[in-house]
This record gives sequence, structure tokens and C-alpha cells, in this order.
Amino acid sequence: MKMLISFLCFSLLVFGFKYWNNHKNNSKNPPLNQKESPMETHCFGRFLMDLPSDTKIIENYISLGAKVKTFSSITLKEFQNKVSNRQKVLQNSMHNNGDSLFVDRDDISSHHITLTSWSSKAGKRIYRYDEYQYLPESQTMFYFISEGTATPENRAKAAENQRKFSQLNHYRPSSEIPQKPGLCICEGFIEYNKMNKEVMSVGFSFPNRPTVRMWIETFTTRYDTDVPPLPRSFGDILRKKRYKWNGKEATEFLYKFKDDGQWFYEFTLKVSSSGESLIHPYMTISLQAGDFNYENQERIKPFSNDKEALEFWDSIVKNVRIRPGAVIDSQ
Repeated sequence: MKMLISFLCFSLLVFGFKYWNNHKNNSKNPPLNQKESPMETHCFGRFLMDLPSDTKIIENYISLGAKVKTFSSITLKEFQNKVSNRQKVLQNSMHNNGDSLFVDRDDISSHHITLTSWSSKAGKRIYRYDEYQYLPESQTMFYFISEGTATPENRAKAAENQRKFSQLNHYRPSSEIPQKPGLCICEGFIEYNKMNKEVMSVGFSFPNRPTVRMWIETFTTRYDTDVPPLPRSFGDILRKKRYKWNGKEATEFLYKFKDDGQWFYEFTLKVSSSGESLIHPYMTISLQAGDFNYENQERIKPFSNDKEALEFWDSIVKNVRIRPGAVIDSQ
């Protein structure tokens, strides 16, 4: 659990939520006001959400226990160089047993290669897998980083899974909303429906509101996880309530505070999880707003007033929903 929490905290900026059973997936909706750009629908993980069209997005995912990175506009030669350069680094890094960290290379195909190495210089029980999968049609490379027990049986099982799941990874333009069950990742889609270690952390920043940052974080758990109690008091409370989201207990706590004559906003929504469920992961949606640049004599106000702050929050949060078809046979 601590590893999951630390990964989630690594994210940048994100957002909000509330499930609409009969939501129209319009690609563009009227802007909240003249300060906002038109809204566009995006797929993150197994969720859909609407964001201003000029939103800057940073995505981090774990799927099937592997951290996933996407590299765009990669030529075949660049793909090959990335693999060979990583292999050289591992071969030139010494393990405490006197050999190199590098253990083996598995060429699943000319476009799909896995490098096996020791997880650390002193490691004796854990292998690290650097898996590279290249899609030449879209010039996209998916890079998966995972670990497994350093036994012949587990290593063989890892190789089997890497071959099996290579057929499930697809390129996906950022505007495309998949119809099949699976996980949307950055410029990709992992077609998978079984319970696994699945984590999403996506951050957002808004050019029209440079002092506002949001982020959404979800992770699947083996056991039910409840949301913590609402705080008793903190700053000036704008909203504080409990309610149901997608059938699960949710808490919403929105407040503001003043520092050096400036107002700052801290908004958070949390949704409890169901154990062994892809459709009910633990979810946190947060907003931080305010100009922390104390050297700037004309600091930027994030919102003109509290009403505008709440409208901005609700315009995003209330449109977060499970993507239709993201999970078969609701868990």
C-alpha cells in the first residue's frame, strides 16, 4: 500500500467527479465562461472526463503491475537504440556477485524486446524487467517496467505473460474513446478486463488559469478501502459533505485560506473502493489554486471570487464517469 501511495503522490495536477448514467459524450460543450476554453472529452484509465480544450496533461499509469511510459514519434532505429543503450548500461553495471546487472535478453519479436536484470546491485531475489514494444504504424513505443521473483519458474511465467499481453496493447489517438473493456493510457489502450494492480495518476494545468492545478488518482485494492472522516475544520470552509458516487461512499471537502494577504484554495474529493474491483477503485480528485510566487508584486488571483472557484471545480468534477464498456460484468 505504501508503494501505491508514494506513486500516486508522484503525480502533478488533476481533477474531479460524479457519475452520470445517461451522459452524452459531446466532444465540445459550451465553456464555463469567457475565461475557459470549450470542453473536450478525454479517456483516462477506465474513466471519461471533460476538460478545457487547452488543458496541459501529464499521465502516469501502472497496469498488470508494470509502470507504463509512452514514447511518441519514435523511428525503428531509435527504438533499437533505446534497447541497446539500456542493455549496455546494465552490462556495464556490476552486481555484488561479481557479474553485471544484466541477466538476459528476450527478443519476443523484432518490435518487442525484454531485458532482464537484477533489481539492484545487492539484489538476489528480485529481477527487473525492461520491456519495450514498438508499433511501427504509429511510431509509438510502450515501455513497461516491472519486477518479479528471481526463480526460473517465475521468469518463465513473466516471459509467457509478456507474449500474451503484447496482443492487448494498441495505439490510441488522444481523442479516441474506446468501446472495448480496458485501460486508456497515454496514446495507448490496454485491452484487459481482469482484476490486476492498476494505478492511474493524471495531472492537469490550465493556461488560462496558471495558478490552478488539479489531479485525479485511482488505484485498485485487494480489500475494501473506506474514505477517511471529514476534517472538523480548516480555513474557511466552502463545502463539506458526504454522498454516494457510483454506489460508493464519497467525501468532498473544499476550503480556502489566506496567506500574506492572498487567498488559496484546496479542494478534495475521495471515493472509497471495493476490493478486487476494476470499476470501484479508490479515487482521489484534488485542486490547489493560488500564486505562491512571493517575489511577484502583482500576484495572479486564481479565481475572481468563491462562486467562480466552485463553478470551475463543479464543471470538471461533475462530468467524471466510468467509460461505457470499460469493464464487462460490473464487479
